[in-house]
Amino acid sequence: MTNRNLAILIPILIFAVLTIFPALAQFVPNWLWFKSFGYEQIWLFLIQAKVTAFAIFFLIAFGFLQLNLRVAKWIIDRSRNGFQHPTFSGPFAWMGPIFDQLSQKSAQQPEAQNAMIKKMITWGSLGGGLFFGFKAAANWQLLFEYWNQVPFGIKDPVFGYDIGLYVFTLPFLKALHGWAVGLLLLTVIFCLWVYGARRLLMFIFGTSTTVPGIKRHIFALFALIFAFFAVNAYLSVFSILYNTRGAVFGAGYTDIHILLWFYRIQALLFAAQSGLMLIFAFRRGVVVPVFFMATLLLNAVIVGGILPGIVQTYYVTPNEFQAEKPYMARNIEYTRLAYGLDSIESEPFEANNKLRLAGIQANPSTIKNMRLWNEEPLQQTFGQLQEIRLYYEFPGVDVDRYTIDGELRQVMLSAREMNHDTLTAQAQTWVNKHLIYTHGYGLCMSPVNRVTSEGLPEFFIKDIPPVSSIPNIQITRPQIYYGEKTGNYIITNSNQPEFDYPKGNSNVYTRYSGNGGIALNSWLKRAIYAVAFGDVKILISPAIQSSSRIMYNRNIHDIVKQLAPFIIFENDAYLVIRDNGTLTWMIDGYTTTDAFPYAEPFGKSGNNYIRNSVKVTIDAYTGQTQFYISDAKDPIIQTYAKLYHDMFQPLDAMPADLRSHIRYPKGLFEIQAKMLSTYHMTDPQVFYNREDLWDIPVTNVNEENTDNRMDPYYLVTKLPNEATESFILMMPFTPTHKANMIAWLSVKCDPDSYGKMKVYQFPKERTIYGPQQIDSRINQDTEISQDLTLWGQMGSQVLRGDIMAIPIEQSLIYVEPLYLR
Repeated sequence: MTNRNLAILIPILIFAVLTIFPALAQFVPNWLWFKSFGYEQIWLFLIQAKVTAFAIFFLIAFGFLQLNLRVAKWIIDRSRNGFQHPTFSGPFAWMGPIFDQLSQKSAQQPEAQNAMIKKMITWGSLGGGLFFGFKAAANWQLLFEYWNQVPFGIKDPVFGYDIGLYVFTLPFLKALHGWAVGLLLLTVIFCLWVYGARRLLMFIFGTSTTVPGIKRHIFALFALIFAFFAVNAYLSVFSILYNTRGAVFGAGYTDIHILLWFYRIQALLFAAQSGLMLIFAFRRGVVVPVFFMATLLLNAVIVGGILPGIVQTYYVTPNEFQAEKPYMARNIEYTRLAYGLDSIESEPFEANNKLRLAGIQANPSTIKNMRLWNEEPLQQTFGQLQEIRLYYEFPGVDVDRYTIDGELRQVMLSAREMNHDTLTAQAQTWVNKHLIYTHGYGLCMSPVNRVTSEGLPEFFIKDIPPVSSIPNIQITRPQIYYGEKTGNYIITNSNQPEFDYPKGNSNVYTRYSGNGGIALNSWLKRAIYAVAFGDVKILISPAIQSSSRIMYNRNIHDIVKQLAPFIIFENDAYLVIRDNGTLTWMIDGYTTTDAFPYAEPFGKSGNNYIRNSVKVTIDAYTGQTQFYISDAKDPIIQTYAKLYHDMFQPLDAMPADLRSHIRYPKGLFEIQAKMLSTYHMTDPQVFYNREDLWDIPVTNVNEENTDNRMDPYYLVTKLPNEATESFILMMPFTPTHKANMIAWLSVKCDPDSYGKMKVYQFPKERTIYGPQQIDSRINQDTEISQDLTLWGQMGSQVLRGDIMAIPIEQSLIYVEPLYLR
């Protein structure tokens, strides 16, 4: 090879290394990560969908810009030798002298200007096409959701369209409208620049000219813009269903009788303006379409701005209930539909206080499952008794139930995870963090109602290796490679044995035998990951061999968000011990939208529809992740299932030992309870007067003894008028601004009755003590207060646990644990 060839080849190779390889280092690990979970088809679909959206809209934008710029050049070339001085009169007479000067300058350098116009046609079209192509690719999901949408089967009460129009179609049409208007405006700017470069732009305002094509071209583009404005005004008609002007969320009296007609009139006026632009593209003058804009402005100011305020202030507000009554009824109906409140059954609860010993003895399972442990003190106790080494940590405590000795028992358990941050500074070496300390180990499990004579939790499962006192619950694979504290990347099956667990003064080591992660079976992979993680040791470490596997992005919350970013996931994951002794995480996922007509929004997100449509399982050892549809009636998850082929399975496909541990998520239940506190009132008059408004109870449970809202709590109990115990989630209610109990809401978690909700309402003619009142009675009890004072001395501190109202038959038992620290 000659020196000249080397001089050419070496820069090319350097360029390839500096540009292509870093791109591969970002691209390849992402693909391999998806493939390691078995979802490479999802990754390929995402790439394909973005490329498809980009290609379609790039070609449209590029073609439209090319067409218009070539039309502009054709008009210029056709009139180059034949145009005459236009005549300017009326309000545009001042343009005559200016045009003379510009025409002289234009005649002096026509070639340079023509060359510049040719570059604009090529590079302007390409640049604009790329910009609008990438913009469409960023919104690819709106396009594909529109193509694959599943109808809700519910019609809105104003226009009679399926709710799917608002959730899937309108967002796509609005995005498409914005894209099209942006393209038209850029086209106008480019064409004006081309005409301006040849000093021909003023032909538009002349009353006589031999270059009418310029005016026709620009006016035709503006006609298209106003036509799209008319479409936008028409689409804005549907936005009134989300207005907040009236007594409730959604279209009110003023919106239906005034604002609706404003948008319709505005759409007609924009359409008329578009027609005028087309007409005057072939006629002299521009005065009529310019002055017609005043009509648009007057409609916007008077009908769209002033008139609604007048009607709202002087007609609706003085007569608000009668005017807004039908719209409040719609808000009630559609809010209940959006949050699933319409399926909640209602039943009276006597709260007769007639519970006796016989009633207690008739409900042994409920008594055995009264929870005496709160999550925070139990987590601290687990840490003190069972972390065993400084590098272990219990990130949280979860509530679940297992069948033990033939009985359904509520338990609390926590995973023992590896936390590298707690290693000493000397131990935080690359080998320790990435090759040796690779995984957590086992868990602790305790019954909710048992304590030792020393006041410590009784353990069903404890120690390392895990020791279980329950014959049918044994852990055969305690290693946790995927969890809530697994943040850094690790490399398994290296020449360096992995630490498994401590044993006396020595340690037990292991080798990974699963298929999680990606095999580092080539130098190219090692080089790619060395660049991706900015760590050359991955490439040069002699400990890494061909059978080694790299695991990264192992945090279970990050896994589900990366695999399914279109789902909102519950922050609280919980660990399940399977029948074969392996450990599996379970996470709940929600589908939401902010486009459900008339439904009251919740939270800062503005969403006003939610379903617990997805349940995810993640194997703690292999990372195998499965998505199951838990609400097959939800149209949003049905749309995603069509969009992401083979990603979702029916809930019946979940293994039975996992399905027996599904539970209703607290996040959704809290939202439903909050909405039910207002929307249990279905009569518009009662709703308007807020006569029966409920609230979440206040208790004195924190260390400062300040007011705190109750959280929903899981419970094993026998619901009234039912023969067997169920694992439920429940929440009491109090009247707003009062402390007595008014009702309680329950939802079942068992697979055969999952999601069945019922609200039990107390008699309104009697006072039923609420949680805060029970707290006060405890504080007022002299015997209890003396003990609390005594226990709180000599450096000790008494902590009040969460108070719980537990239904037994037609009575309530209140339980509040006390902890001494």
